[in-house]
Amino acid sequence: MTLEILLVEDSDAQAQLVRQALKLWKTPYNLHVTGSAEDALDFLNHSDGYANSPRPHLALIDLNLPKQPGFAVLEAIRQRPDLSGAVVIILSTSIAECDVNRAFPMAAAYLQKPLEWPEMMRLFEALESFWRMDVRFTSKRLAAS
Repeated sequence: MTLEILLVEDSDAQAQLVRQALKLWKTPYNLHVTGSAEDALDFLNHSDGYANSPRPHLALIDLNLPKQPGFAVLEAIRQRPDLSGAVVIILSTSIAECDVNRAFPMAAAYLQKPLEWPEMMRLFEALESFWRMDVRFTSKRLAAS
């Protein structure tokens, strides 16, 4: 089964770091990148050019986005029963306590976004290790979603 990953990131450089880090994964995946909360919401709602978008198993969301913050995407995911099994991880440069507190309990994790390749690589190695070991994310569960 292939993991569907939604990355909500407005920085092309950061999105490229994520793409490169994911290339190291053994887990099969499809990466879908949106550059704004509005585009991510269209992706989730299958509108405005995203008619065939898959339901994400994993969403990686930056909070500091143009126009609407990443919280709009996080809240939209958590309000939809069909996305209740989606794992949401906040990847943000912000470590403000108010942001962290607002993200929980809606997000599975809140991680400070690495700005350099070695740190990004280590973060995604750890993320894949967690994903592969966590019994909630077996192929049977992904297939049922």
